[in-house]
Amino acid sequence: MIQSKKIIKVAFILILLGSAFRYFLFDTPLRIFFWNEENMKPFLNLIGIQWEDYANNTLVDKTIVIIGKIISSFLLICGLVIAFKDKVYQSIIYILTFIFLLFAILTWKDNFYHLPFLLEQSVFCFTGIIYLKNQENKTLVLFTKIIIALTFIGHGLYALNIYNIPGEFVQLTMNATGYEEEKSKLFLKLFGFFDLIFSFLLFSSKQKWVNIGLIYCVLWGFLTAFSRILGHYHEELGIHSLDEYWHECIIRIPNGLVPLFLYVKAKKS
Repeated sequence: MIQSKKIIKVAFILILLGSAFRYFLFDTPLRIFFWNEENMKPFLNLIGIQWEDYANNTLVDKTIVIIGKIISSFLLICGLVIAFKDKVYQSIIYILTFIFLLFAILTWKDNFYHLPFLLEQSVFCFTGIIYLKNQENKTLVLFTKIIIALTFIGHGLYALNIYNIPGEFVQLTMNATGYEEEKSKLFLKLFGFFDLIFSFLLFSSKQKWVNIGLIYCVLWGFLTAFSRILGHYHEELGIHSLDEYWHECIIRIPNGLVPLFLYVKAKKS
């Protein structure tokens, strides 16, 4: 039987490698902070630099890009080290968690502080902590349940249109299922409702109901991850149509792996 510790290890490695390639190919969220006039103007005024001069300085742009490449290289190295070593320094895991939290908060800011967006980042941000604290204790199990539930509740709040359904959700559903727009929105609302119901089941006092919730999260987590591939694939462009999206799938596969980790752990105990 697959060991739970291997599942959570693979989940963390995928987040690291997927993030490494995302930030190598595209900007890190640091640009959201450093190219924000409200954030930078007080500091720039302090050192006597006008915002316009700062914003138009190519050296600033190059520095942000270089920092992004350094961070992506660090994530790649960490992912490879963890893949081939059983033990990693705790401090490294905490640094990685800080980076992911910082990037999640910056991206949340860029998404108008929508609560579901931040909730959806829970597995992305905290899988490293679950990997680090992988022990047979109730605290870890409860923490992992909370992280899983927050991720799926965030998705559910968007899908139910409690916050505006992101256009990407609708387009991916249309591309993957062949449904028209209205039917795709209805499909999303149905699964948004399921997201909330099965998330709450994770906290049931009966393990049978917890397992049902976990199985749903495993299946839906994998499906939503691979929808990034299915929904963006265009036959006329072939594999190149996925150049900008495959890493988005890799980063989201842990949305299925983390509940699978908890399910396997529960079965063992």
